[in-house]
Amino acid sequence: MISRRNFLNVTLMMMALFFLFQFTVVVKENWKQYETNEYMSEKNTLPEETPEASLGDGDFVGESQKTYIVLVSDTSDESLVDVVKQWCKYSKRTLYVYDDLEAYTKAGKSEPELLLLDKVGEEDIPQLQQLVKEGISLCFCHMPDYAVVSQNETLRSILGIKECILEETTLTGIHLFEGFLLGGEAIYEPEKEEEQKLQDMDLKVPWYVLDSETKAYMVGLKSDMVNAPKNEQLPPVIWRHSADGTMVFAVVGDYMQQITGMGILSAMVAEKNVYELYPVVNAQNMTIVNFPGLASENKEEMEQIYARTQQKLMRDVIWPGLEMIRERSGVKYTYLFATQFDYTDGNEPQTEDLIYYHKLMKEGGAEAGISLDHKESISLSEKMERDALFWESTENSYIYGSYYVKPGELRQFAGGLELPKEVRTVASDYEEGSELFSFLTEDITVQRATANGYKHTYQDNFKLRSLETALGYSHIMVDLNDIYWPDTKDDRWEILSDELAKNTGTYWKAFKEFEQTVLLESDTRVRNFLALDYEHYRLENCITLQVENLEQQAWFILRMHGEDIADVQGGTYKQIEKDVYLIEATGERVEIVLEEQKIRVEP
Repeated sequence: MISRRNFLNVTLMMMALFFLFQFTVVVKENWKQYETNEYMSEKNTLPEETPEASLGDGDFVGESQKTYIVLVSDTSDESLVDVVKQWCKYSKRTLYVYDDLEAYTKAGKSEPELLLLDKVGEEDIPQLQQLVKEGISLCFCHMPDYAVVSQNETLRSILGIKECILEETTLTGIHLFEGFLLGGEAIYEPEKEEEQKLQDMDLKVPWYVLDSETKAYMVGLKSDMVNAPKNEQLPPVIWRHSADGTMVFAVVGDYMQQITGMGILSAMVAEKNVYELYPVVNAQNMTIVNFPGLASENKEEMEQIYARTQQKLMRDVIWPGLEMIRERSGVKYTYLFATQFDYTDGNEPQTEDLIYYHKLMKEGGAEAGISLDHKESISLSEKMERDALFWESTENSYIYGSYYVKPGELRQFAGGLELPKEVRTVASDYEEGSELFSFLTEDITVQRATANGYKHTYQDNFKLRSLETALGYSHIMVDLNDIYWPDTKDDRWEILSDELAKNTGTYWKAFKEFEQTVLLESDTRVRNFLALDYEHYRLENCITLQVENLEQQAWFILRMHGEDIADVQGGTYKQIEKDVYLIEATGERVEIVLEEQKIRVEP
């Protein structure tokens, strides 16, 4: 039998627990404010958009700065021109394009930071030799034909080639050495049978042997040889030669014609200069497109594959899986809601799931946006009209500032179709030739994906390293549409989630010093990055950085050659890897003080 005192104590304890429980729930609800988008901020636009310029003899493209780049190209290879143009725009360099070396010489542009060569013929060799003597650093974006190289000793001496072995050899892999691109050493050679699917690098290259005054940054592997060759005997892919004290870079293959060329250019300039300081975005995005799918669609196939509806699959399987990946990797998600895909099946979106996921996303620090993905049975404008009716019916006060639009439909917004006035940024898939980030309209940015979260081949990894080197930026996109409407068994969540977890936990860890962001956060950084201008100079052991159009803060990469930072005034810094630092500028003037070099005296 319970005494009155014990009964009173038990009652008081239960009341206290009940009060604490209720109080915690109320506080949690008030604190979370799940209908408020904490990442929305006031829009800012570029002071002035840079006009597009037609390319021809001596055309000027880019921002006015003291340093400039020259590209000699007849512009028949538009991919190379697009890559160099984009790199110059982002690094705030001037770009001049000439049809040929004669046009460049007549223009009288002396001492460019780097002279990029598209295609070189035998008739250009005397002029190239003269440019090297004048101290003009060259980059062969396209290697001359093997026959031209093998038959011309002068050209070989400029390129640092000692011997020509074969016009074409097949590699077993590629070796990227540490210290060129960010991310360290990488060997792109499958060791196991299941790794064969990762190999998509160009494995057919000419075989040259370099002389002792060259430095190879990337070489081909020939593991099928009887005796393992030394690095200098392996077919070079990217290298630098010091010809009469002038640096000459060379690239075999089409790496410069792809977006990977931006990181290669940044690395070359860093190798050439005593130090290199340039702006980066400092944003790492993970965008989940078409989650959760507010209408329960494709019911029969969902039941057959997963024994549950699409809505239950999202709630019971996919959401916990994504959260586990987030907790293990530290990524930040932007979820772009899909209202529905098929507007002919009678399945309408439901509001209760919307409220449920907003609460969960708020707790995980995620941003919510909207996807405009849809089936072809309806036009984009019709979809937007139908969706607008749904969003009005939800009476939801959350402001969606990020949208997803397919690349092929982006141009409709430049042609008259309008996004809601609160939209700040649009995520889209990357297309060759398009800019990674730019302005879609006067005040809406586009942030294109740099990788597919489910797939990471050797080429994908090389591209990741290149973009992190040039921009400190990545945008990993995870599209759930294939799970709702699978074409093959490989589109099932259990397979795709394993690939996503492996890729997220392995390949992107090398760049953990860059910040994880949601789309609206990176949008702000992209706007600031595009708007800022800068100058820098060095006196003795102090590098002074002057930043113009600074909004709150900006980030720069500083690459050194054996020197370390002692202190930073007007900003902060952290080391990314050996000789590479991330500088955060919080003021318009930043002073980077380097440690005094110790001179070793031999006894």
